[in-house]
Amino acid sequence: MTLFKKDRFDLEQAIMNAWATSEDLDLVYHNTDNLNLTSKDADTIQNQMLGLKYLFELRMEKVWSIFEDMIKDEQFKSLNDDVSSDENDWDAFKDWKGQQELF
Repeated sequence: MTLFKKDRFDLEQAIMNAWATSEDLDLVYHNTDNLNLTSKDADTIQNQMLGLKYLFELRMEKVWSIFEDMIKDEQFKSLNDDVSSDENDWDAFKDWKGQQELF
């Protein structure tokens, strides 16, 4: 049980924290120069790291775009007037909630 209700700002912060993985990939990429590798092995690892970073950034841009669209479409607005209620239904999760009730 969480002590506070999470909101779109918590989601935004989580997305931004996940995006830091791109910087981690850069760190590993640049550290390969400090390893005792042949130039061919270093080149192979660096190319793989660049590919991973590129794919990761594409995925994060897609997630961020979806997040921005949800904000624009006001999908984070509560459907209930009582925001302090534990029984809030959020537009963003209506479809998912309906699917969960089927099980």
